[in-house]
Amino acid sequence: MSRLSPVTLLVALVAVLFAFAGAFTVRQYIEGQAAVEDVTAEPMAVPVAAINLESGREIRESDLSTIRIPLDQYPQTPFAKKVYISDVAHLKGRVLRHSIDAGDSLGPDDLYPEGTGPTVAEQLPAGMRAVTVKVTGSGFVDGFAAPGTEVDVLFRSSEEDDDRPETTITALHGIQVLAVDSSPYPLSLPGSSSPSSTPVEDVLVTFAVLPTEATLLKALEDRGEISLSLRPEVDAVGRTRESGCSVRTGTPRANADCNS
Repeated sequence: MSRLSPVTLLVALVAVLFAFAGAFTVRQYIEGQAAVEDVTAEPMAVPVAAINLESGREIRESDLSTIRIPLDQYPQTPFAKKVYISDVAHLKGRVLRHSIDAGDSLGPDDLYPEGTGPTVAEQLPAGMRAVTVKVTGSGFVDGFAAPGTEVDVLFRSSEEDDDRPETTITALHGIQVLAVDSSPYPLSLPGSSSPSSTPVEDVLVTFAVLPTEATLLKALEDRGEISLSLRPEVDAVGRTRESGCSVRTGTPRANADCNS
């Protein structure tokens, strides 16, 4: 077997060095391309609540905003450890089971199953009763009194009732509306999920009342017409709750105190 000449060995060594150099160059190129792809990749889109959302609310598109987070920063965010719904289309129209703070994501456990929502019993405060009465519908134009609002209950007696002249009184103050017709969802409208300017003749409204008030409402229902007067939100929260005004007795004294 003939021995390799020094020239042959040198050529072989140079060839090996070029092969290593080529492999290193290819590897650097591939890693550079991967880095460019990471920088230009689409950021993570996370739908979050745009405002504080209360439980029982039907989610609208305006209730949501989308946070876009670069992929290299996403693992350090709280969202990386959460299970949330990433498609806004799957959130619209769903009803919240729990209240959500602005900036928080929404997961499956935060929502009622699609097409469902809270029952009236879930919304009923302790010690209260749910009573449904027929209400004159002229006050429900454009969602006048929706579930979740507070109203005063007005009663107009029939002319033939005990041969007395027709009279209108405020029977109860600051009563919470639980449901309108079959809808118990806040911001919903009677008989429709979209605003309507068509008056409704009569609407079945469910209220949260004390046991004595439930008896009173059912007695009034058969003696004339019941209608509603909407209370301003600031009035309902600031005056009847914080001032300690007794709005649940329905007595003339309580009515006079709450009207002041």
